[in-house]
Amino acid sequence: MLVGLDGGWVCSREQRGGMEGKVAVVCSQVEDLPMPASCTTFSWSDRSGRRRPPRPRHRLARRRSVATFAPSRELGKLAEAAARSLGEQERTRPVVVLADGAQWIKKEQERHFPQATCILDWAHLWREVRHAIQTAARARPLSARERDDQRYLHRCWLWQGEWIKP
Repeated sequence: MLVGLDGGWVCSREQRGGMEGKVAVVCSQVEDLPMPASCTTFSWSDRSGRRRPPRPRHRLARRRSVATFAPSRELGKLAEAAARSLGEQERTRPVVVLADGAQWIKKEQERHFPQATCILDWAHLWREVRHAIQTAARARPLSARERDDQRYLHRCWLWQGEWIKP
């Protein structure tokens, strides 16, 4: 089961400075989408053709979405209820929580999905890795080109899901 949690600030007349809307998507079944045999659109700028085969795509087949402007505790309850409505009452099935690392998300995960594995979403993971590369580049004198090459290499590895075994 996959649980995605996030929040975003919106303007509000009732609260000065706005308020945070919170959303959760709970998915219990993923389907593979058919792979395209060839490009369906023609482009003059794409002369070289595809360099890599297309990546498989997926659809969240059985899912429930919940949202609220209430405190985060309410979103946790709603997400847990959405998981139960999908028939996921058994606690033996692995649960993955995908989020941006916000503190309120960690608390709600511990409260409502304590057995879950937490994964940082790709954009926030890349931000942390990029920061680590920049910090290492300052500690060890790297040219701008070497630093950029490291960023490109690690970004590609992360995007493709590759990693180096220690």
